[in-house]
Amino acid sequence: MLVPAILAETFRSLNACRRMGEGRFIGGAQLLLA
Repeated sequence: MLVPAILAETFRSLNACRRMGEGRFIGGAQLLLA
């Protein structure tokens, strides 16, 4: 079954999106605090 591979790929892409979102949020917070 390919389900574990699909789940792993989805989890990895979600982590990448969350990391990018956090970086953008931190950048925005730094701009607000500056």
